[in-house]
Formats: sequence, C-alpha cells, structure tokens
Amino acid sequence: MKLKRTITGLVAAGCLFFSAADAAAYTDEPEGFGDMHWGDSAKKVSERYATQYLEDTLGGGALYAVNFTDFTEQMGIRGPLVVTGAFEKDKLVQINVPLALESAEAVDQAFAAYTSYLERRCGAPDEKDDDSALWLGKKTSIYVQKKPEGVLVCFMDAKKMAKKMPKK
Repeated sequence: MKLKRTITGLVAAGCLFFSAADAAAYTDEPEGFGDMHWGDSAKKVSERYATQYLEDTLGGGALYAVNFTDFTEQMGIRGPLVVTGAFEKDKLVQINVPLALESAEAVDQAFAAYTSYLERRCGAPDEKDDDSALWLGKKTSIYVQKKPEGVLVCFMDAKKMAKKMPKK
C-alpha cells in the first residue's frame, strides 16, 4: 500500500504545472516510454508487462503500476523499475517514473544530472526553476521534479495534455 500512496501522490504532483498552448518539438521525441505508447489500452500494456491496478482517477481514468523487469535504457533511465501508467478512457496518457533516492543531497545531484542530460539531448527546457523542468513536445512532454523521496520524471501525451490546458 505504501507504493500505491507514493505513486498516487507523484502522479497528482506531476500534473499541476504548465500551459501547453504552444508546444514545440525536440530531437528524438519518444511516443511514450519503454514499449508503451500513447493511446495503448491497459489490456495491451498488461500483455507486455506485469501490471497492477492501483485506483480510479477523477474523470473516469485509472492508474496502474507497470513493472519493467527487462527494460533497457530510454531517455537516460535504466531498469528494472516500476512506473505508473495513467489511462483516460482506457488510453495511456501519462507515464510517471519515480526515481527513489536516499538523501536530499542525492536528490539534488540526480535532478541536476538528469536535467543536464535532457538539456543536451532535447535542448533548453521550456520552463525551469530550482525544483522542476519542463520540455514541451509535439508528441511527448517531459516534466522532471524534485520530490522529498527522489526525482519524478513524467512522460505525457502532449496532444492529450494540450487539449486539457486553457488557451492563452
């Protein structure tokens, strides 16, 4: 249950942050994470990975823990690891990758290293402060945030998220 509460909190925290009205693209934009792609159903994901239903979300969505036991590197993240898949109307719209760390110093170092990696790979973030950074894409937006328990990396379906954001 602790995993469920932590992941649920991370999902909620990862969604409250940006206006995606003018999404830009960056090089080598993924269309999901691992072998999960935007629009996949929960059933399709569960055919490839061990999944565990966590809970329903507001608006009729659902959260699933997805266990990547044979995951290889993508966007600088290596497995094995457990991520959270967020589904709306049974379509994958967000993948949250919590990277647990032992100390505040380790969190600061990992955040700096990972955002630096993404800056080299994807260019300058569209938004950045001391605790978070956001890269807006046409397919996938990436949000990185420091949390007390580690670093949260959110991969989001850029088209789906842009529809939810208020127009400027």
